Amino acid sequence: MTANNICYEKLYNWTNFETIKEVINLFKRSGLLLLAAMLFISTLAVPAWGADNISLNDSLQEIVSYYENNKTTLDNWEEVVGLANAGVNFSDNSWQLPDWGIDSLNEASPGAKYATTILGMLAANQDPTIVNDRNLVNELAARQTDNGAFGEQITDTIWAMVALDKAQAPYDIEKAVNYLMTLRLQMEGLPLVDQRLIRTSPDLH
Repeated sequence: MTANNICYEKLYNWTNFETIKEVINLFKRSGLLLLAAMLFISTLAVPAWGADNISLNDSLQEIVSYYENNKTTLDNWEEVVGLANAGVNFSDNSWQLPDWGIDSLNEASPGAKYATTILGMLAANQDPTIVNDRNLVNELAARQTDNGAFGEQITDTIWAMVALDKAQAPYDIEKAVNYLMTLRLQMEGLPLVDQRLIRTSPDLH
């Protein structure tokens, strides 16, 4: 199991940590590494890390080369974030970025949709605080409720925390973590298959 896989597992087992502060620090330290790991592990066919002496860096470079030579039109935020973390500079006009669908973001949109749009824009060196006369970061931060959540789904809050931390925007971190810890305690009595379903992020494209 890689370090990023361990981090990913711990992210969904926050009650294993002794203090809320440690959970908060984990979110802050691992945000973009987690996103990159999700992209490279779950959405792309890559060589097994460590197999046949292929290093992680070699695997990432193979992915970047594939995109540069075969797929410069990107379809989703995961591709943008993953490639940006692999060193791609999207200021090059050879890349076609996804349509973020800003006009479709409204009060009915999931918090995770706001968050992943912000993450994609930041990775593409775009400013989500000034887009179509809107500040998406402030809009997301304003969605936090009194119980700390950013939406009905657990992923709404997780991705909102990652996005707001990346954007260096203020929000009530302690309330958000307390909300997640409460949910985790409620999940302990669920069958294993149900916990796996909860751990799986919905399609956020």
